[in-house]
Formats: sequence, C-alpha cells, structure tokens
Amino acid sequence: MAPTPASSRTGLALVSLTVLLAASLRFPDLDLKPLHSDEGVNGWFSLRLEWWGLYRYRPSDYHGPFLYYVNQLLFRLLGPSEFSLRLGTALAGTLLPLCLLPLRRYLKPTGMFCAALLLATSPTMVYFARTNIHETWLIVASTLWAAGLIRYCQSGRRCWALLSSASAALAFANKETALITLGSLGCGLTWAWLMGSEESAGPHLDDPELFSGANRRQALNSLMQMPWRDLLAGMLLFSAIIALLFSSMGSWLPGIGAFFEAFLRWTEHGLSGRNQSKEWSYFLNLLMESNGLIPLLGAGTASIWALRARHRSGLFFSGWALSALLAYSLIPYKTPWCVLSIELPLLLCCGWLVGQLVGSYRDSLAPPLERVGAALAVLILLAAALPMAQQSLNVNKNGYDDPTHQYVFVQTERGYYEFLQDLFGLGDIIQQAHQRRPELVNVDPKNPTRWYTITRGWEYRRRDYLNGKLPSQEQLERAEIITCTGRNLRSIRKALQPQAGQWQENVYQLRPGVRLWAWYRQELWQEYQDQGGRSASPWPRPVTSKLAIPPLPKRYQR
Repeated sequence: MAPTPASSRTGLALVSLTVLLAASLRFPDLDLKPLHSDEGVNGWFSLRLEWWGLYRYRPSDYHGPFLYYVNQLLFRLLGPSEFSLRLGTALAGTLLPLCLLPLRRYLKPTGMFCAALLLATSPTMVYFARTNIHETWLIVASTLWAAGLIRYCQSGRRCWALLSSASAALAFANKETALITLGSLGCGLTWAWLMGSEESAGPHLDDPELFSGANRRQALNSLMQMPWRDLLAGMLLFSAIIALLFSSMGSWLPGIGAFFEAFLRWTEHGLSGRNQSKEWSYFLNLLMESNGLIPLLGAGTASIWALRARHRSGLFFSGWALSALLAYSLIPYKTPWCVLSIELPLLLCCGWLVGQLVGSYRDSLAPPLERVGAALAVLILLAAALPMAQQSLNVNKNGYDDPTHQYVFVQTERGYYEFLQDLFGLGDIIQQAHQRRPELVNVDPKNPTRWYTITRGWEYRRRDYLNGKLPSQEQLERAEIITCTGRNLRSIRKALQPQAGQWQENVYQLRPGVRLWAWYRQELWQEYQDQGGRSASPWPRPVTSKLAIPPLPKRYQR
C-alpha cells in the first residue's frame, strides 16, 4: 500500500534529521587528517583538469572519471585545498539518506528513518565520506540505481528506468566494481521473483506490488516484453554518460575503449589478489568492528522474515545484500572501502525489517507479546546508531591514523605534518633569501607531498619527481632537499656519503610500516633552527590563493 501523505511527511522529516546528523559527523575538521596517498593521486588528476582541462582514463591502476570532474567543479568554486578536495564526498555522504526517498513505500517511514540513521552514523560510511576516494559516490549511485530498478519493476514508468540507467552509468563512471553491484542487484531481483509470493499483491501482504503483483510467469513475460522505447531510452542514456565522461568530454575517444579494457585488468587484479589478498572473512570482521553485531543480526533476521513471508521487496534487499557479501568475500583482492557496497544493502535490510516490525506492532489483532517484542526489536535497531556515531566521532577526531581500526588503511600518519613543517620552513628561508622555491629531489614519496607543495605555491616541475629512480650526480649537486622512503635509503645514503657533513638527515613516519627520510643542506637547516624551527613553521599552513599554472606537458600537446 502506498503511504499516506501524513506518513510521507513524517518520513521526510525524519530523514531530514538524519541528514543534519550526517553533516555533523562529516564536515567538522574535514581537513584534519593528512591526505591518504590515493587522495594525493586524485587531487593531482583533479588539478590537471583544473589547469589544462586534461583527463585521460588509465584502466591499469586508476578508477573512473566522475570523482575528478566533481573535484574540478569545487576547485573552480572554492580553489584547490584539502577542504575542497574532500567536500564532494562529504556532501555525497551527507545527502545519502535522501536517496532513500524513492524507496519509502518499500521501507515504510520508520524503516526508512532507521536505514537513514544507520547510514548517517556508520563509522565506515563516515570515515570514507571524509576521504576523497570513489566509494561514497559509488554508494550514492548504487542507491539510486536500486531505487529506479525496483520502482520500474513495480510501476513500469519510464522515468524510473531512466533514473536507473543514469545512476548505473554514474556507478560505472566511479569504479569498475559497479559490475559486482549489477550482479548483486540482479540476484536480488531474481531472488524476489523466484521466492516471492505467487498470490496477487494486496493489503494483506503488506507489499507495494513489486512486479506489479504479477505471479512468476506473468512477471517474466512482462520483463521479456519490456517496452522497446524504455529499453532504448535507458541504453542511450547510459551510453551517452559513459561516452561523455570516459572520452574526457569528447576530447579523447580512446577512453571509451579503455572503459571496456578496465574490466579485464581489474578482474585479473581481483582474482590474483595482487598486493591486497586477504582471507574470505575480512569483510565480515570489518562489519563487526565498525557496526557491531546488532545491524548484522538485523539483516539476517530480515532475510529470514522475508523468506518465510515470501515478501518480494524484503527478498530483493536480502538477495542484494547476501550476494554482495558473498561476491566480495570470495574475491581475493580486498580493500576496506569496498565494504560500503556490502554495508549499503545490509543496512537497507535493517530498515526494511523495522518497517515490518512497526507494522506488526500497529496490528491490533496481533498477540500482545508479539507487539511488545516488535517494539523492543525496533528500539534495539535504532539504538545501534548510538555506538556507531560515537565510534565515528572518536575515530575521525582522535584515531584517524590508528591502524588498529581495520578501515584505517595505510593512512598517512599525523607525524607527516612534522615533515611538512620542516619542508616549508626551509622553503620560507630560501624564498626570503633568493625569491625562489627550494631545489627538491623527491625520489619516490611523491604523493601526497606533490599535492601539498603545489597548493602551497611551489610551481610544479616534473624533474623533481623521480618515480623511484636514483638521482644523477648533477641532481644531487643542485639539490637543497632530498626525500625518499626506505626502499631507496641505502642507495641515497651511499650517494651522499662523500658530502656527509653537508647534509642534515631526518626521518618521519609516513604511514604504518613506511618511513620517510629527508636530507636538508646543513647551512639551511641551521638557519631554520636559528629562526625557531617548527615553532616558526606552524601547521596547518594556508593554501596559496592563486596557483601558478604550469605549461601543458609536451606529450599532451597536439
């Protein structure tokens, strides 16, 4: 049954409250933690778009283009900074609860509020919304994709088919794992079709007529006879968005072919495990740590409830959740942010269960014990948001670089800021004396160092970044600062041995298990210390209001 206008207004009001809660967890001190290395890469790609309008999709190592175009827009409005770099994903995570509104008739108002509350407070949802990576936008697109799909199966209206197609395109334009989302949504629909009630939908089933209340044969016939105009419109919209984004707005047509090539590359990474192979239980453990036992029990209970009642919408959510969990668990390659694609349908299952429990509580014919049990279960599921919100607050304020949390993954540690203080402190001395930036040789830790130096006014010079190659004697002689990680430490020390007295060697913590070494010219280091050292070079340091745009590299010039 469609919700009454009063219940719709109630649901919208409750979800609006969760948006405010989500904002309070995502926006404060958004630039507090140092950029992750991946954020440094994404920031660099976004700067290239802002400077030169240049983006070329590389399927071997990087993901889709949507994130970079969002970043470019925010750079255009606010200028490049850590805040503007992360603002897009923070906004996406904050507005995620509103994406549940098309699902209100399936979740019911209270169930929609529960799902929105859990999505707003989930520690992993919050942590990665405060990080400039693709996953949060993937989750937003997946939510709208599912909503459009299920609404089209229920109503057959073309607008829902177009929403589903556009959202699917944006999901694929963010990350190749959208292919797993496609399979999981297909499994959810198949499970609902296969195990759902064969009776005509009606008030007694409390089901908003998924597949328009048709039985299995009728639903299959309806699918096979989908209006060709709807199918064609959806395919054209999907293709247009993919072609536009992957071809860099039509400026680089090979990007369209690279879109298809990516699935071969990432399938190979996924099956081989590459450098991120983990045990099958990794995501279950991660869900337990971040969300606790109650949401997992709620999702499991929802799956059993939907199966026993043969409730089609519940079967859709549970089939989507279980197939996503199974797929990601079986693939050897695992990174913690992928948990969001599992967590999304699991929390929707919890919301759907709350909607059903509230219906049972309101049923005056139900036994009193059943009504009391339903009320308690709803309160327990809603209360699960409190420890999740507390963990989100603690981790993002105090433990953002604490690797004991599984989802805090190779995060740049706060000690890295000491390196930036020293780097820019010496830079200030050289700038004051010679009106130029330091001669820096960055052997391998180019990200996120490259982002910080560019946004603080050091012009970009490709010769400074050696990508793991050892510097030449000429480069060593002109260098005033040299940086490297442990893999090149022995070689750099050997090269500097004849000038040992001319260099100050310092070591900093970059991320868990990785340290960063820096050598500074002794006379510059002494002058820096005489002027107060780090106390005279505070962090945070404001970004430069107007960046110098370097010339377009020759390899990109036509």
